Amino acid sequence: MSTSTAGATSTGPARLRDVAERAGVSVALVSSYINSPELVGKKSAAKIEEAISALGFIPNDAARQLRRGVSRMIAFVAFDVGDTFFASVARGAQRRAAQEGLSLVLADSDGQRSTEREYLTLFGEQRVRGVLLAPVAQPSSYLDEPGLRQTRIVFIDQPSPSPEYGSVCINDVLGGRLAAAHLLKLGRRRLAYVGGPSYIRQVTDRLRGVREAIGAVPGAGVEVFDTEARTAAAGREVAEAILRREPADRPDGIFCVNDSMAAGVLQVLLRNPSVRVPEDIAVVGYNDVAAEAGSVIPLTSIRQPHEAFGRAAVDLLIEEFAAAPQEPRRQVVFDPELVIRDSTVPHTSVF
Repeated sequence: MSTSTAGATSTGPARLRDVAERAGVSVALVSSYINSPELVGKKSAAKIEEAISALGFIPNDAARQLRRGVSRMIAFVAFDVGDTFFASVARGAQRRAAQEGLSLVLADSDGQRSTEREYLTLFGEQRVRGVLLAPVAQPSSYLDEPGLRQTRIVFIDQPSPSPEYGSVCINDVLGGRLAAAHLLKLGRRRLAYVGGPSYIRQVTDRLRGVREAIGAVPGAGVEVFDTEARTAAAGREVAEAILRREPADRPDGIFCVNDSMAAGVLQVLLRNPSVRVPEDIAVVGYNDVAAEAGSVIPLTSIRQPHEAFGRAAVDLLIEEFAAAPQEPRRQVVFDPELVIRDSTVPHTSVF
């Protein structure tokens, strides 16, 4: 008894030559059909298509793209894909890319500059069509390296280091100012800013906005809790440290660098019967993804247009494909907005 397996030959997976032999045509004609089917006659095309189907032949798309110098793949390198903000941005980017016949691959640098650089080098070697880059920190120190000069890059959530790169970012200074101004308007004067590390631009820009707001209010101040992680667990640790203090020494308003941290802070505060939220301590988050972050009560937050952000980044990359080398690239800046909920203003209140 003999058996056969579709797509396999005696030496392994079906090859271009196997398709040509079965169809009774030349290897060159099969290659032409795969790359430009409209140039092959209907009769030959039907034979080749039948052979491909019968053998289960899978074209080597990567090799074909390398020969033609054009890839359908773009990459998104983010410093924290676990952050719900970047996950939402990636969804927007993926949907926009699909509309243009492009595929998106997501890579996590895990906050490590060395890993970020390795990914950029890898994607450059693979000749991806372009890269959306949310860098750990200002990356200009290595973008001039020969292996990266030819890679089309659009910066995500980071101003461009030079006019030759496009960027999409949020006005994080304004976001920090909106959050602090809201707490100050509620009469809070002992503010806490929770999140880090401080070398991340978004963290420092949001803190700058906070300081601008409190600078205009006599008697107001801010205490900074610089953390290595921006997770719910890190938020819980900060809240536990705050609750170990005497009530008079605690902040009366907490602004967290993202909703995940704010959710962690709320989890601890609401477990303590001696603390009322928001009467004793009001809490504000950032990114407005509280549902995904697991917030236990409706969270006041700074909203960003997540998916629109990702779509805009892909649009800039598409512009990059046709742009002249010396043409300045567009820099797109979105303004955030304050969304007020129960963590700062009880739902029975009118603000």
